[in-house]
Amino acid sequence: MTVELLITEERFGIKEGQIFSAEKYSLDPGKVTLKQRLNKDGKPIGKPVMCNEYLHNVRIIED
Repeated sequence: MTVELLITEERFGIKEGQIFSAEKYSLDPGKVTLKQRLNKDGKPIGKPVMCNEYLHNVRIIED
């Protein structure tokens, strides 16, 4: 899935408005695992993120 971050998380170095590929977090249905930051064209940029974020802190763009 593709998600947009709705908040800034300083501890992970991710910012509001950034787009990520993500998957549902198997241990908690209220979270997703952010895997890779994407540019506007959907191409990966930077290093893999691999952190979990609550669903209320992201907007699902594509499931």
